[in-house]
Amino acid sequence: MKRSFIRDENLLMNSFSVNMGRWGMVGLGPEVGVTTLGTILARIASNRKKEMVQYVEIRSSCASKPLIFDAYGMDQRFLNKPFHDFYQLVRQGEEIKHKINREEGLGWALMTRENTKDHLELTLVEKLHLLHHLSSDLMFCDLAFDMKGAAGYGEMDQLLREMSGIIAVIDPMPSKLIYAYPLLARLKGMEERGKKVYYLLNKANKGVHRRELLDFIKRRPHYEIPYYAPDMFYESQYNLQLPDRMVPLLKEMEQFVKTYEIFL
Repeated sequence: MKRSFIRDENLLMNSFSVNMGRWGMVGLGPEVGVTTLGTILARIASNRKKEMVQYVEIRSSCASKPLIFDAYGMDQRFLNKPFHDFYQLVRQGEEIKHKINREEGLGWALMTRENTKDHLELTLVEKLHLLHHLSSDLMFCDLAFDMKGAAGYGEMDQLLREMSGIIAVIDPMPSKLIYAYPLLARLKGMEERGKKVYYLLNKANKGVHRRELLDFIKRRPHYEIPYYAPDMFYESQYNLQLPDRMVPLLKEMEQFVKTYEIFL
């Protein structure tokens, strides 16, 4: 697909260090807005802290979720500069510490189309290697879990334990909540053991039966984001813009960060 891309002018940091914090972005159900909100938070953190922030995608090649690589037009963004395929580098056992895909103030470690075509699946050990050896000051991990049997749950638990904190995005659609109940139960257990978990209610609207929602999740969301018509999401992707260009969502996420004083 041919889409026009105009790069924003951004402050580009010239140095970076070993990662000092990882925030896990997880969705309670499919297509709930994890990547959109996670990218906005990463951009806010990068602009506030003026440090190297990495956005890392951890997923299966057969997952139904669209590739971030395609959503943000990385083929166009890196048309005239090298793009490091971190999944392939990790699989081949190559050094990744001093490599970075720098674009619009963030570093990007993403699954590519070639990875999906080759059915490249990182093992848990390889995923942990990616998380521990990427160079950055702060990392946002877009986690899409393959929930197949005990092995899938075990991997999910291990990856979540690696996070400094977790931001769970909730879509109030009942079918999505029911689907994601095993993840919700694990997040509650981690909270009880001291892990910091923030719950974001996305797509809040008048059709939601609030009492039933709260009775099901047994948590009061830390922040609620209203439902927005899909027009601006389509426009954003067709214009190859990162989601922080959607001003209403950017303002919501800035208020969330300010309210809980995270990434400051």
